[in-house]
Amino acid sequence: MGVFALMFFFHCIANSTSSTTKKMIKIYFGEKIASLRQNLDMTQEEVAEAAGITARYLQKIEAGEQTPHYSNLFKLAEVLQTTPDKIVRYVFEQWKRDGRPD
Repeated sequence: MGVFALMFFFHCIANSTSSTTKKMIKIYFGEKIASLRQNLDMTQEEVAEAAGITARYLQKIEAGEQTPHYSNLFKLAEVLQTTPDKIVRYVFEQWKRDGRPD
């Protein structure tokens, strides 16, 4: 699945009417971002500063309270030495694993 297909998936699922699905997507993003950050032995403050976002915004993403905006997803991916499609692919795979809830 290409990056554009994954981004389309992200857009569709993130705008789903199901609050359960929205919450799950937020949690998956948070898990992946936190894992990547921890693997690089970086603090939330270091990642936030390098990505040009606030530490509070990053905390909300990692806590599963918020999904990153597209532009911030690209910035975070660069700082975390990965690509946006790898992050979205993780979210997609978790969503599939959990039975594609509505």
